[in-house]
Amino acid sequence: MIAKKVARSMLKIAGWEMVGEVPAVDKAVLIVAPHTSNWDGLWVLAYKVAMGIDARFFGKHTLFWWPLGSVLRHMGAIPVNRDERGDLVRHAVDMFNSHDRFLLGLAPEGTRKWMRYWRTGFYHIAIEVGVPIVLGFIDYRR
Repeated sequence: MIAKKVARSMLKIAGWEMVGEVPAVDKAVLIVAPHTSNWDGLWVLAYKVAMGIDARFFGKHTLFWWPLGSVLRHMGAIPVNRDERGDLVRHAVDMFNSHDRFLLGLAPEGTRKWMRYWRTGFYHIAIEVGVPIVLGFIDYRR
């Protein structure tokens, strides 16, 4: 409860407005775009806590140094080595199949740099598992 209030206050002080809700489903792929800044992770995690969303998400393995790695894991992060991502879709599908409830948050770009097109891993995960794709956004212009 305290974490939720702190996260809501942090977002409000920073000028962010939370809109919408995550649909009440047991399983889904949640995508949030754009992912063009290191700040995106902070704001998305604050939103996740403020809304009480129990979602897991992939994070670049180099972020998992002590003590940040412990905090990220506690928040639902799963470290991935982006140089070895060939099995990432299979790994995500296996995670969905081994849980009754599972929300997986992903940045469809798969990187912080601007991408003309989204990568398609999130789509393949959702299709293979048969779960909805829930869209989210960060609007830095407002």
